[in-house]
Amino acid sequence: MIRRTWQWLMIALGWLALLVGLIGIFVPLLPTTPLVLLAAFFFSKGSKRLHRWLLEHRRFGRYVRDWEREQVIPPVGKYASTLFMVPSVGFVVLTRELPVVLSGAMLVTVVAVLWFIWSRPSRPRGRGQGADAAASPSSPPP
Repeated sequence: MIRRTWQWLMIALGWLALLVGLIGIFVPLLPTTPLVLLAAFFFSKGSKRLHRWLLEHRRFGRYVRDWEREQVIPPVGKYASTLFMVPSVGFVVLTRELPVVLSGAMLVTVVAVLWFIWSRPSRPRGRGQGADAAASPSSPPP
């Protein structure tokens, strides 16, 4: 009984994350990719069928597969995150009279999140490296 309830909860949270992520396609500052990844996480805990569906999805599947295999964040995601986070938090910190501790916490959080994002690989190993990716490691350079 508890296991079944847990599965339904994970499925419901997965659909909620996916729905909010889809809304994020049209609403600025609402991140789509992290919410799709969150949906994949919830589906992996609640339904193998839904998780597989998301992995094979025409639009989102590649991002979910790359994240699950190698924690890849594509360059466009890195730049978009930076371009949205820095100005929005900077605007709040510079234009509002907030306690120094709160402003500092916001800045530290943004720096930590951006460090995490930029420390992830931009492409899966072996993809996007041109002819070098096709050559075997033991073959001499052309």
